[in-house]
Amino acid sequence: MSSVSFASATPADAVETAHDPLFLGGPAQPLQAWLRLAAAGRVLLTRRILLFLLLTWVPLLPLAAAEGRLWTAAGGPALLTDYGAWARFVFAGPMLLAAEAVAGEVLSRIARRFAALWPAGDPGRVRFQHVAEAVRRQRDAVTPAIVMTVLASLLAWAVAGMSVSQLPPWHRSAADPALLSPAGWWAAVVSLPLLLLLVMSWLWRLFLWSRFLWQVAQLDLPLLPVHPDKAAGIGFAGLSLRGFGLVGTAIGTLVAGAMANAVMHDGAAMADMKHGIAATVIVSVALFTAPLLAFTPRLWREWQRGAREYDGLAHELGQQFEQRWFAGRRPVEGVELLDQSDYSAACDLYSVVDRVRDMRWVPVNLHNVVILAAATLAPFVPVALMVMPVDAVLKTLAGLLR
Repeated sequence: MSSVSFASATPADAVETAHDPLFLGGPAQPLQAWLRLAAAGRVLLTRRILLFLLLTWVPLLPLAAAEGRLWTAAGGPALLTDYGAWARFVFAGPMLLAAEAVAGEVLSRIARRFAALWPAGDPGRVRFQHVAEAVRRQRDAVTPAIVMTVLASLLAWAVAGMSVSQLPPWHRSAADPALLSPAGWWAAVVSLPLLLLLVMSWLWRLFLWSRFLWQVAQLDLPLLPVHPDKAAGIGFAGLSLRGFGLVGTAIGTLVAGAMANAVMHDGAAMADMKHGIAATVIVSVALFTAPLLAFTPRLWREWQRGAREYDGLAHELGQQFEQRWFAGRRPVEGVELLDQSDYSAACDLYSVVDRVRDMRWVPVNLHNVVILAAATLAPFVPVALMVMPVDAVLKTLAGLLR
């Protein structure tokens, strides 16, 4: 059985107890363990994805077939030609389940890196451990799970209660088009609530991640303006964008499914979709980059301090250098300047000063942003290939990433 394990790299301390990565798990963990969908330190992906498909997609097939809406339907897509339904239940849902394992590992590893900034027993590390324990309590709280379940059900029922004529034909009864079909009822009562619950669960995880970063940013972080990561030593936090890559792909898939229906069934032009595609990528990148802005005030202050102190040091060294080697505004004769330690020290210091000046105020680099943007953009490629030549698709995608 396919699974993802995190126990091997987990330190047994207050940041992460054994088999309990900080950003993996939640209030439904005991139920998942009872259903054999999760175990200590592992996410049983194959079982969870199969169960999701068995509950959300598989029952729709015979129910739609019984109404004669499986392959064809008048006035719109049947179930198997409804690209939005495929996107929601066959692709986006499983992606969100798989993303829990991927993001859980990446975010938990970042938490361990933050803990390692302080030596064991340091007051800063003790305070960080208190932050981690607070996150764990919020992660395992039952109340948010109950609220999300109720909201997901209410939203799905609200969709079912809207004008049935606005839904794809397979939602509508063959006997009375004003009523939901059995497949439509199953989608409203089971399939859509489960998908919305996954989406809300990710919003809750994003909230916990944002709160965690904000609280860590309030600690006395040992920041170094000269650190080679150009983020004062916390550039590793930007790797979170890679962890959220599958979530970005799921977001893109949901939008791409709706666009595929518009293009293939409603006659919309793919060129008219480019602004929607660009907006989806921008929203995805902004959504998962925003939590890192918690460090911007601290990084700004460190940049100011570093620029002030290192510029002053560079100015002082420059004055000494000129006084020694260019007294009277004439270079010292008979000495090979490049062989002198003073010259090497000046070059090294000025290189450090340039590094301080290049320090970023958000701990993320362009490479990680591009990875997340590409992951969000990927689901639109099959949609574009339905109506556009391959070279035109590549040019369009390249333009969106510029």
